[in-house]
Amino acid sequence: MEKKSVVGSMITSARNHLLDTSFNNRMINSKITLNKGLSFSVEDLDSFYNLVIKKNPFSFLSMEGKKKDGKLLSDSKHISNKSLEKIGAIQTVNILSTTNKPSLLTLKFTIDDGDSQLIYNTKGEEKHFEVVKKLYEDVKKDFTKFSILQDNIYNKNINFSGFKRQIDQEINSNQLPLYLAIISVLRGEGIPKDYAFLGGINKKQEITSVSSIEEKLSFAYEKGVKKIFIPKRNKKEVKNLSAEVTNNLDIVYLSTIDDAVLAVFDMLNTVQTSSDENDFILSKNKQPQKIFYVNYNQEDLKSRFDKIYLNSKRHIEEQGINILFLSLAFVQWKNPKNPDEEINSPLVFLPVNIETSNYKNVYKLSYDNSEVLLNKSLMKKLELDLALDFSSLKLDVSDETEFNVVEYLNQFRELTKDSGFDFSIDYHSVHLSFYSCLLYTS
Repeated sequence: MEKKSVVGSMITSARNHLLDTSFNNRMINSKITLNKGLSFSVEDLDSFYNLVIKKNPFSFLSMEGKKKDGKLLSDSKHISNKSLEKIGAIQTVNILSTTNKPSLLTLKFTIDDGDSQLIYNTKGEEKHFEVVKKLYEDVKKDFTKFSILQDNIYNKNINFSGFKRQIDQEINSNQLPLYLAIISVLRGEGIPKDYAFLGGINKKQEITSVSSIEEKLSFAYEKGVKKIFIPKRNKKEVKNLSAEVTNNLDIVYLSTIDDAVLAVFDMLNTVQTSSDENDFILSKNKQPQKIFYVNYNQEDLKSRFDKIYLNSKRHIEEQGINILFLSLAFVQWKNPKNPDEEINSPLVFLPVNIETSNYKNVYKLSYDNSEVLLNKSLMKKLELDLALDFSSLKLDVSDETEFNVVEYLNQFRELTKDSGFDFSIDYHSVHLSFYSCLLYTS
């Protein structure tokens, strides 16, 4: 009996020590720091949980590029609203060689049956043919990545109506709008009429700067353009724009072609709206992929995901286990020992994998098909520190498909409502971070 008592004391001591380790403290008080992890909100926690466990891949994009006008989102049948957008047509601003003044141009492509040829017979523009043809060939090489139907690549011709203006000095700044207009006509998806685009494209698929950027932006605003996409390399040059232009013209900065395609198509026209404002489904190869918009700028989001991806990969290679989790179903409470500190504790952990996607700087996450974990560390901590009883609350998920997150949160609320301690329930927050959830269980 004495031996069992000693062993029991050792186990209890080890357990209490684990509750105070850095990893388990994160399980008890989950904080997303300036340099680690990710935090976002979902409208429907159960829907999000079910999306993940059904192995639907999902990605995160910056709120900076989120579509603002919901009326421009196409419905589930992807029917283009012709009064608001046009397929294969895109606006840009050029400084004309004849007048040395800005002009708003519409670059237009149409599609017909054929054998994968570019039809461009505008007189006097023969010297521009090779530029447009190369962009067309570049798009065709990546047609699967851009979700373009194979039939539109091999059994169709595209027709370019030409510039019809003297733009000899501006041909490079037309590369980005030409590229996106070609994708638009091949995908059969429109681009809003009040959008304009400026930018060149180099061999690395990066968006290169254009000349006379302030003059072009001011002119675009005067002509009724609402949103304009320009090279990030021009960002420092727009600081002298008038307050009227900067306050009313939505300027989006692009670094790569992938940034542009995501901003114009996958975040707009191929997106199906769900019942709430925060959730969107991106259809790709008939497999639904969820896009979640988060309140981080593009650079910060990229930095966070680069670190998460590298740390996850390294930990799996070195330790053989995955400790990347989505934590959700949060409760906020205060420990009487330190009443000034608000503790934010997740109840549920979903193990996820992270991998690169077809698009540069965009990572894809998915459920890794292992056990959904409940926060045993928290329950034990509350039992020890607050003398609460959670014996009726299950601490294991036998079947993840039958588990209901909101119901579990409500059960926790019922068990704590008369405890004399104040527990607040958060039905919307989700954290992505590393947790050593298996440590306490073992």
